[in-house]
Amino acid sequence: MYSTQEAEQAEREGFRQGLLIGRAPQGAQLDLQAIAREASALDGEPDDTVEAIQRTADRFHRLIVSPEYQHAQRLADSWSAAFVWPKTLETLTDIVTTGVLNQLELTPMR
Repeated sequence: MYSTQEAEQAEREGFRQGLLIGRAPQGAQLDLQAIAREASALDGEPDDTVEAIQRTADRFHRLIVSPEYQHAQRLADSWSAAFVWPKTLETLTDIVTTGVLNQLELTPMR
């Protein structure tokens, strides 16, 4: 039976080994690339008329409700939560770990 520290260490080592041999999950990277392309395209849209601004706003809304954006947002929120999550005996099974983040990265939004 592993202690929590041993389990976390094994998880970190597995993650590092995955990075070293090119097996790291690619899901969030692809999501971020799609989001960055769309955000860049939005930045280049004309904004000289009310109609153009409305089209850009509509396109921005479609971006932030897209599955790619929602997936990346969920992953970013979870990563941030890991730093402030209470680490007590009661919450021990709910702590956000590297393994949890890896699983979230591979799990698309439903």
